[in-house]
Amino acid sequence: MLHYLIPFFGNTLINEIYLNQLDQFRQQLTEMEKEDGSRTLSNARVNNILWPLISIMIVAAEEFKFDYPFSRYRALREQKADSSPMTLQEVKRFLDYV
Repeated sequence: MLHYLIPFFGNTLINEIYLNQLDQFRQQLTEMEKEDGSRTLSNARVNNILWPLISIMIVAAEEFKFDYPFSRYRALREQKADSSPMTLQEVKRFLDYV
C-alpha cells in the first residue's frame, strides 16, 4: 500500500493533505490499466489502499488539533462478487464422482 501512497504524497505534510488531493490520487488509482485495457485495481483494492491514510489523518487531526479534511470522503462502491453456485444436477454429479 505504501508504494502507492508515498510516491503521490511523499514529502507533503500531514496537515497539508486535502480532500481534492485524495480525490486526485483515487482517480489515478482507478484509471490504472493492464495491457488488455482492464482495470488494474478493483474498487475494493483502492479502498484498502486509502484506509491507512484515512486512519492516520483521523489520529493526526485529533492529536495535533487541525480540521479533519476527509469528513466528506466516501469510499468507492464495491461490486459484489459474481457467484454462480452449482446447480442441483452438478452437485449430484460431483457427489457421484466423489
